[in-house]
Amino acid sequence: MAILPVVDRPHCRGEEAVMIGGDNVDPAQPEPGLADLSPAYFGLVMATGIVSLAAFMMEHSHIAFALFYLNIAQYALLCVLYGLRAWRYPRRFFGDMVAHLTGPGYFTMAAGTGILASQFLILDENVVAGGALWLLAILLWIGLIYTIFVAFTVRREKPTLDKGISGSWLLAVVATQALAVSSALLAVRVAQPYRLELNLLALSMWLWSGMLYIWMMSLIFYRYAFFRFSPGDLSPPYWINMGAMAISTLAGSLLILNAPHAPFLTSLLPFLKGFTVFYWATGTWWIPMLLLLGVWRHGFERFPLRYDPLYWGAVFPLGMYAAGTWQMIRAMEFGFLSGLPRAFLWIALGAWAITFFGMLRALVRLAPRWRAARYRR
Repeated sequence: MAILPVVDRPHCRGEEAVMIGGDNVDPAQPEPGLADLSPAYFGLVMATGIVSLAAFMMEHSHIAFALFYLNIAQYALLCVLYGLRAWRYPRRFFGDMVAHLTGPGYFTMAAGTGILASQFLILDENVVAGGALWLLAILLWIGLIYTIFVAFTVRREKPTLDKGISGSWLLAVVATQALAVSSALLAVRVAQPYRLELNLLALSMWLWSGMLYIWMMSLIFYRYAFFRFSPGDLSPPYWINMGAMAISTLAGSLLILNAPHAPFLTSLLPFLKGFTVFYWATGTWWIPMLLLLGVWRHGFERFPLRYDPLYWGAVFPLGMYAAGTWQMIRAMEFGFLSGLPRAFLWIALGAWAITFFGMLRALVRLAPRWRAARYRR
């Protein structure tokens, strides 16, 4: 059975390295990569989904629908693979969930489900499918947010800050904002009184995830400034520093657009508009910073650039910046910025295509290993 590849991780440190090598796995297994399947692989769904949505917003329907149908297939395949991993390697699957460096990757499940729900609502106008995925995203979010952070709190042995936190922690913010976005989109497609309730849920998620970003970003920035930083530490999920702000911009813009249907949002409009611009400006500030750090990592430090599932965590913020900026322009009437999201759409599409090609190439290179494992079996 073909499975999605995982990357060799020579730069793994501390707890992450332990979790990758957790169970004693027979090298003759017919599925040599299933045990090591990245907990963050639903980032593929997140990245494909948001690039599709951004393309649809900017009237590139053929691209949007092609990526939409591809995303449905990717989502179904990943659900099967994660289910198989949980069944065959439960210690690895749930062990990764409560490890500081790998656990937050599971938030891509909730975020990816929320993004796919938004695709069904916007591209297909399918409230039934979109609503079902929205409900599943809520259940995943509840299960993950309390399992992961309670486990981090009560476990006796904990890594130090420099070995225990990364940009992937902000996936918790992204997952929460994905629920805010899908709730706001669902609100305009249902009747009262559910419209009010969904808008309140979207507002609550938007506010709470903003607070969560402040907590986590303070720790991440402290780790940046006061601990030694090696090229291997700068993993692709650090782009979520920007992506979390971009999806916060998108959610805030949708709440502003929904204000005519919810009086309590109308009373909060100055606050909503101010914080939406605040989120967008913060996300924009991160872009040059992350580019410079990328040049340092790959240019000066010569860190090898090869496919890693975590790179979907870098593609997603680019697409989200395009979509979030586009909706902010609509909500705030910032027409003078209209060229910015269009440029980022093509940047995101290019990054998606390069990463997708890298994934296919990795699959092809792993195929002989799968055949050899089957033969030994």
